[in-house]
Amino acid sequence: MQATFLAAVQAQVMSITISTPLEEQTTATCFINAFFLMGLVLDIMSAFLAFLTFRWFQRLSNEEKQYLEDSFDSRRTMTTPSEGDDEEAQRQSQQRKGGKG
Repeated sequence: MQATFLAAVQAQVMSITISTPLEEQTTATCFINAFFLMGLVLDIMSAFLAFLTFRWFQRLSNEEKQYLEDSFDSRRTMTTPSEGDDEEAQRQSQQRKGGKG
């Protein structure tokens, strides 16, 4: 959502500078237009990737969502599990899924 807003703002600002006649354009104006164009392309690409990610998350099954959530949680804590910790994590995961541990 933010990427599309930024793309619209950049396109509007670029429309002001790009309409300058060629005789009046300076090197700085050309560089500004080039940077605005690159930014516009990057904003559109990021909006497209955000849409694809959104659709991918919608299509995940419940098991895949749970796996991703567990994976993200383990990375967030940034701990390296030892063998005992790994067994404890498996037991807690099974309890969350409704199994007996």
